[in-house]
Amino acid sequence: MRLASFLFAVIVAAAVVISAQQPAPKQSAPTAKASLDTMQANVAKIANPAEKERWQTNAAMWQTKIGHTGKLDPADLAKMQSSFDTMKTNVAKITDPAEKERWQANTAMWQVVVDQGGATLTPSELSTLNASLATMKANIAKITDASEKARWQANRNLWQSVVPAK
Repeated sequence: MRLASFLFAVIVAAAVVISAQQPAPKQSAPTAKASLDTMQANVAKIANPAEKERWQTNAAMWQTKIGHTGKLDPADLAKMQSSFDTMKTNVAKITDPAEKERWQANTAMWQVVVDQGGATLTPSELSTLNASLATMKANIAKITDASEKARWQANRNLWQSVVPAK
């Protein structure tokens, strides 16, 4: 009887070890629509007018971008360019270095999108997008304010949904 108990204990232990080594199920990435909805709900709560303007223009550009696949039509591209100009002017006034770094990475990516208008990315454009996305990811990891972190994570998720993987 002891041998049977011992074998049973070994089998149970082996099963526990094997199950512990299995990777956790992969969670699916949020959809672009879900990320935009999260961002917009969070942006509505911003009190600072300059920050709110930055985020509203960013959200407006995302609404246009995720509504299209391929080339943007001239009217949408003009609307994005107008929002982008507003964003760049606003970002130039940011004094906090970490905040400025995030927004500069964001505007560098939007610059590529506006310049190429939905055309195929060149290797140089892809390099710019990936470098800016890496800067943004590293910077977001340092954010301590929960609302701000949620906005930036939603923004990062949107960029990840449109930047082709290396």
